[in-house]
Amino acid sequence: MKLFRIIKKGYYGNILSIKFLDEEFIRVHRSYKMDSLFFCGMKLLKKELSSKYILKSIYNNSMVASNKIIDKSTPPGGNCSKKFFLIVDSLESSGGVETRLYHQASYLKQNGYEPIIITEYNLNDKLKEFENIILDFKAPNFSYWVDEIARRLRPEFIEFQFKSFRYIYDIDISALQKITTVGVCVHGIIKIEHSLMDKFDYRVYSCANSINKFVDAHRIPNFIQRTSAVWNYNMQNQALFISRIAKEKLVTLENFICICKENNIAYKIAGPIDFKNSRVVKFISDLEKSCFIGEIETHKYLSEHVNEYLFVGGVGQVPMEAAAFGIPALVLTLNKDFQYSTFMNKENFMFLKTWNFVINSCPKISLLGNVKAFFSDVDSCDLGKYSVSELVHDNLSIDKVMEEYVKIINNCRQ
Repeated sequence: MKLFRIIKKGYYGNILSIKFLDEEFIRVHRSYKMDSLFFCGMKLLKKELSSKYILKSIYNNSMVASNKIIDKSTPPGGNCSKKFFLIVDSLESSGGVETRLYHQASYLKQNGYEPIIITEYNLNDKLKEFENIILDFKAPNFSYWVDEIARRLRPEFIEFQFKSFRYIYDIDISALQKITTVGVCVHGIIKIEHSLMDKFDYRVYSCANSINKFVDAHRIPNFIQRTSAVWNYNMQNQALFISRIAKEKLVTLENFICICKENNIAYKIAGPIDFKNSRVVKFISDLEKSCFIGEIETHKYLSEHVNEYLFVGGVGQVPMEAAAFGIPALVLTLNKDFQYSTFMNKENFMFLKTWNFVINSCPKISLLGNVKAFFSDVDSCDLGKYSVSELVHDNLSIDKVMEEYVKIINNCRQ
């Protein structure tokens, strides 16, 4: 047992608890009007809620009032088209979650649903093709507006997307369940209480989870578009790294560069750069500027440049998409033990699929860490085992994965 535990829940109610030997001695409670500090159960301090929260509520009111899809004249239950809410706290310009949501929303639209995205901000141009409702998730009236919008639009499903999930403690899930079916999709490996997950009508997740094994949960992996271009080995001596260049991604980029340098491979780096982060700026300032090719749309770029690279490195969606073209795909580790970075092959494909092509919390087994073997096979021009495009298409095509997903959520409808 840890001596000290810090527990954060929601933006309202008991938002912070600090425990010593599992006994709470500090608690912060936030109402819609006031913050209160408790020490050993006794209220010590209180202060009025900051004016910024009032402004957040005003912002939400104005965003709802200006959104044409939310029609105030619609009577309860009067608008019954097959709407599908996807609620996620943020959408970046690129990323595995964003790619997954775009394909999911596109599939739903092709099959008679109207996807509606509720988010704090959306920097992803492709996801702007769908109806977007922008709300401040930290506003006192956020939960009210989620409930009210659901009452007005009457969606068939509401699905919360957990990249982070602190806001969910402020949502009245049971109230939403009186309107529609409420599910959750967990992206990545994050610690969530079973009591919280049990509230949802269905639970899906994108990768194996050894930390939480949720009751009646279903693993729905990410999925890829079908490709036509096919990679061929022709003595390429250049590799490509694809990712957002952000603080949490620097370890994977560093591992990629180490592998390239150790094996005398030139490299290019693709993806948007977070220039606001000082660590990112410092890291990239030491690299040759010519290696950066900017932000790309992975599928489109690889279809046009399929034979320029010996391999493509990244995590999650990136190695999946590269492997779909038959390009050797390097799944990079998210920690310093870069020797566990692994080239996808026919032996390790199913293991990596289970973990959504992310090497972080997965067990370190003998199937991982085959970088030396890969370059040995390059020397002998024996790369057939690294061409897994058929496996990718057979297991991870949009239609195959989404058909399974739709069956699962329909079986859980209220």
